[in-house]
Amino acid sequence: PGRFSDASLVKSLEACGVGRPSTYASIIETLVERSYVQRTSSRSLVPCLAAFAVHRLLAEHCPNFVDSKFTADMEDVLDQIAAGRADRFQYLEQYYRGSDGLL
Repeated sequence: PGRFSDASLVKSLEACGVGRPSTYASIIETLVERSYVQRTSSRSLVPCLAAFAVHRLLAEHCPNFVDSKFTADMEDVLDQIAAGRADRFQYLEQYYRGSDGLL
């Protein structure tokens, strides 16, 4: 399969509505630092075994955490909270105790 470069990964994240221009570099650096990907000499990002293991574990036990729509929706709500248009306590209550909550 074709591999992402930093630029193509950013483009994919943008298309999914995940991240912000200020966070793209740190997202990629986290992937590298945690050994989820390695950069090749041609600057491609190649997934490592840890990436597959973590993805499988999360997909099985916490599927929302590997769902780009969930992440994009969460970022939208966090933006609304930051702008004062949504209540953080109400969001946290729903997040942790709602029908799909963590508790």
